Amino acid sequence: MCQAVRIVTPLFPAGLTVFDASGQFQDDSGGVIEEQSKVVSLILEDTETNETAINDLVTEYIEQFQQESVLIVVDEDIQI
Repeated sequence: MCQAVRIVTPLFPAGLTVFDASGQFQDDSGGVIEEQSKVVSLILEDTETNETAINDLVTEYIEQFQQESVLIVVDEDIQI
């Protein structure tokens, strides 16, 4: 089990998908940083509880992996 799954599952036990990815970003000094990444896909109801859990997850991830930022993409048009 990868670290992303161990961190995310307690907050979102209904399910998730994790993809391996190669990422890059521009840091505060203007340099381009390349690193192996994880993409976590969650399909959730738009609730205050889920939004709080996502914010908690991002905060924990930033602290644990010393990240400058974490990208969150929201698509409210998805219907299941």
